[in-house]
Amino acid sequence: MTNIAIDVGTSYITVYVEGNNVVLREPSVLAYIGEDNELRAVGKEALEMQGKTNEKINFVTPIVDGYIEDEESAATLIGELLRKIFPSLGKVFGTSLSAIVSVPVGITVEERKKYEDVCVRAGIKRVEMVDKVLLAALGAEVPSDGALVVAIGGGSTEIAIVSFNSIVTGCSINVGGNMMDRAVSDYVSGKCGIRLGKLAARKTKESSASLYEDDVAKEEIKGLNTDTLTPVMAELYTADVYRAIEPYYDRIAETVMCVVNDCPPALAQAVQERGLFVCGGGAKIPGLKEFLQKKTSLPVRVCPDPEYVTVLGGGRLITDPDLLDEINAQ
Repeated sequence: MTNIAIDVGTSYITVYVEGNNVVLREPSVLAYIGEDNELRAVGKEALEMQGKTNEKINFVTPIVDGYIEDEESAATLIGELLRKIFPSLGKVFGTSLSAIVSVPVGITVEERKKYEDVCVRAGIKRVEMVDKVLLAALGAEVPSDGALVVAIGGGSTEIAIVSFNSIVTGCSINVGGNMMDRAVSDYVSGKCGIRLGKLAARKTKESSASLYEDDVAKEEIKGLNTDTLTPVMAELYTADVYRAIEPYYDRIAETVMCVVNDCPPALAQAVQERGLFVCGGGAKIPGLKEFLQKKTSLPVRVCPDPEYVTVLGGGRLITDPDLLDEINAQ
């Protein structure tokens, strides 16, 4: 039996393999072709096809706002990505997998069953589901006796106070990187008259975004003129991207304060002194630390390689079955 951990995200699927660390991180998208919906590509290959193919290609993102929406496509996606790592998966006498899988905080019994069914259909023999924010706390190695964890993903942001391997209070909000991509695309369309595809909008955000309000950097962007649909170029300032995404980070800060205000008295001092531990792909933006410190008046620590923190927490559980039992017992 091979032990793995999977972070099932709206934007990316990330896989950790015992003894090998993180071995795969690919976009959560599939490409189907024709009326019969024949699978054409998954992950990176499917994402690179967007905006470059004819209308017969149908792109599917089975995980929406942090939750599995299309079970069949989700199982296909995870299964195909796992077979990139384990070619014999699903074959007689092939690789047998046991997986720790990240799930959103507060999901129902029915939703947990959906995650389990999808993973089993993908070829995983044994499935252990753990709240994403708990895995993030383990991956970030936050103090065990109380810490505030903020995980900014592609489809949602999870915010929780974690103590002794349990969630004391917290919530999930539908704010994430995908919404910010759309906001950047809409802003560029309105200000520059340029239409950006999904992939171009994401790349523009990743290269230009900053939460420093006075950032004067700029870059040249390419896209289609919204009126003539001809290729055009324009200059985009970092301050423009700031205006597009700032409301989303504002909402994250506001929700952080709601969770802090709901903090039990016994943990209040620890949270005030230690502040926020921030992870997830949305934590990679320059200026996030200073932005959240200003908005919350709390210390802020952005985790190194924040997009891998959750799956690394799963990797830690692989080697500590007693800790996994403790979490499951709560």
